[in-house]
Amino acid sequence: MFGLIHSRLSFGARLALISGLFCAPLALLLVLFVQASLGQIDFSAKELEGARYLQKVWPAMVRGEALESAGGRFGETKVFEAFQQAAGAEKIKAGVGLVTAVADGSNLTLDPDLDSFYAMDAVTVRLPALFRANADLKAAVASGDPQLLMRALDHLAIAQDQTLSSLNATMEKNLEGKTRQALGEPAAQLQAAATAVQAAAQGGGPEAIAQASAALDGAADQAWIATEKELSRLLEARIGKMRARMAMHLTLVGVALALATGLAISISRALASRINGLVRVMERLSANEVEVDIPCRSDRNETGRIAAALGIFREGIVDRNRLQAEARVVHEANAEKLQATEAAFREAGLAQAKVVDQLAHALDAIAGGRLTTRLEDGFAAEYEKLRSDFNRAVAQLCEAMQLVGGVAEDIRSGAREISRATDELSARTERQAASLEETAAAVEQLTSTVVRTSEDAREAHAAVSAANVDAGRSDDLVRQAMAAMSQIQGSAQQISQIIGVIDEIAFQTSLLALNAGVEAARAGEAGRGFAVVASEVRGLAQRSADAAKEIKSLIGASVDQVAQGVDLVGQTGEALSRISAQVAGVNALIAQIAASAQEQAAGLQQVNAAVSQMDHVTQENAAMVEQSAASSRNLAQKAEELFQRLETFDVGAAKAAPAARAA
Repeated sequence: MFGLIHSRLSFGARLALISGLFCAPLALLLVLFVQASLGQIDFSAKELEGARYLQKVWPAMVRGEALESAGGRFGETKVFEAFQQAAGAEKIKAGVGLVTAVADGSNLTLDPDLDSFYAMDAVTVRLPALFRANADLKAAVASGDPQLLMRALDHLAIAQDQTLSSLNATMEKNLEGKTRQALGEPAAQLQAAATAVQAAAQGGGPEAIAQASAALDGAADQAWIATEKELSRLLEARIGKMRARMAMHLTLVGVALALATGLAISISRALASRINGLVRVMERLSANEVEVDIPCRSDRNETGRIAAALGIFREGIVDRNRLQAEARVVHEANAEKLQATEAAFREAGLAQAKVVDQLAHALDAIAGGRLTTRLEDGFAAEYEKLRSDFNRAVAQLCEAMQLVGGVAEDIRSGAREISRATDELSARTERQAASLEETAAAVEQLTSTVVRTSEDAREAHAAVSAANVDAGRSDDLVRQAMAAMSQIQGSAQQISQIIGVIDEIAFQTSLLALNAGVEAARAGEAGRGFAVVASEVRGLAQRSADAAKEIKSLIGASVDQVAQGVDLVGQTGEALSRISAQVAGVNALIAQIAASAQEQAAGLQQVNAAVSQMDHVTQENAAMVEQSAASSRNLAQKAEELFQRLETFDVGAAKAAPAARAA
């Protein structure tokens, strides 16, 4: 898809597409903003519609009159039917329910602004509740029940406080001051009427309460009408502000879109114009038109770099045209020179053909063995040197063949003599190689025996060395055992001293127990238990003293045995020291034997290597003698063949020399 866009659409169209893609999210946000603003406006418009319908509901409720239906726009159909059927005091209750239903169905109970929220609360909840509480007060006065009257007065006081709080909050949240002007006097009248009802209830009779209640109905009616008008005004003002704000935002966005669209169109047109201009210059340069002005060369962006590249391209076309013109001139000059060269080449070809023909006949004669052939006819001046060189070469070849004939005869006779001598040398060499091979085998066997003896001596030396080391370690262990025995002897002495201390402690304990028994006997019946304990302690002390004596005797015996052990370990150490000295002497002797055996093995290995090398060299010499014999026989054969070949050449009178030498 992107390939089709880039290949089918122009540069300006692609820029316009990019601008459209950037404007699409903005348009989407604008649509969402308009939808949200219209939703808020519809929300407030429905509130205003409900408030205006309440202007009809309230008089009908206050006066007990019939009411025109709202058509179910607020979901109030059932409540409306109940209101139409009610009468008397029930009419007021049904009216309060109808007000609440209309408020719920027209979004009044969900009002988002504080200034209109408290006005809505006073119109739809607080003032209808106050009016209903006042009706209940009238019914309580008519019934003459004091408890019902007190309950009605309490309800009326609560409704009065809530209503006045809602009205005061409405006036405080509106910062313009218009709400205070509209509701200030009705709120004051309502508060005065409610205070009069409370005063009549405290100091007056039923008639005074009835009159004050009637005055409260009038004040509540005026307060509701004023509050409802202010609520409608606030809702209308809010709707107007939202519409004005939406119109302002739409205007700003429209202006921004128009500016962005105009800027995008102007930029795309300017870019497309510059690109098209550069494309036209490229087309004219492709048509080999170099007299063309290149636009945009002063730009410091991509179009400037393209223009600079086109300038370089135009200079290249100019250079190419100049070089083509120069090449045409050179080509014409070369054509004339080529014609003259072709004429000279034809003449030289005729002379060369004559030379080649004579050389072919002469070479054919030489190939037939006639080395007396010469080029007698003259050549062209440039080939005359070739004729003289050919004649001189053939003459020298003839002389060389004569010399080769003589040398070949000499080689043939020498080869025969070398062949006979080589055969005799080969036989003697083979006999010598066989004897030397037997000697090498014997020396190798002797070397193996000495090497095994050397290895056995080295292993014995290693074993004696290990025994020497173990004897040294045993000596160390004996010394450590003697030291340990000495430490055990010292520990036994310390234990004997400790047991003496324990014996003294047992004696002191027995003495103390005896004293305690005496004191317990003096105490009489009260110290009898203590006397038993003292007796037990004395018995334990006695047993401890007996055990300490037995341990001391055992320790004494252990000390004597440890002393005997120390003596025996010392004698063992001396014996091990003597054994270690003897093992060290044996180790030194075996080391000398091992060193001597190793030196003998090394010497025999060198002798064995030398004999093996002599055997190898002798075998190679025998092979070389055999090869020499074969070569000498081959040389004699080749000399015979060479001599036969030389007889096929005609070298003139000089040929008699080899023949005579052969005879």
